[in-house]
Amino acid sequence: DILSCVDSKTNKIELKASQCPIVGVTVFNDRAEVTREVISDLSPGTTEITISGVSTQLDKNTIRVVGVQIGEATILEVSPHTTYGKNMDDGDLERQQIKEKAVKLEKNFAILKNEIIRIDKQKRWLETWGNHAMNPTVVS
Repeated sequence: DILSCVDSKTNKIELKASQCPIVGVTVFNDRAEVTREVISDLSPGTTEITISGVSTQLDKNTIRVVGVQIGEATILEVSPHTTYGKNMDDGDLERQQIKEKAVKLEKNFAILKNEIIRIDKQKRWLETWGNHAMNPTVVS
């Protein structure tokens, strides 16, 4: 559902990323490039287009906008902004909370895994020490 609010100076269009179909994906070793298509009829004057629901992992320095037009149009500015909780529907907010929990659980898992490794090393050292104490080697 495209929400369009027109005031005397600026036309505003608000979209969710899920409304903008993905038309291309390129996967690199360290990132992925996702291309989405936004189709809109623009009224004369200035139009501000806001796209919400974009990944918070987005590198703000890599956003590119290309205009394909019939008639004249100029892209004046591309301004990325991150807002948490604001403008999110319940599903988006729940997904964000689940992701945050998953990150915490992964960190805790890594800590516990390292603790197990440390305890296992201590156990082997104690077993070795105990074996030497119970069976001393005679040196002649």
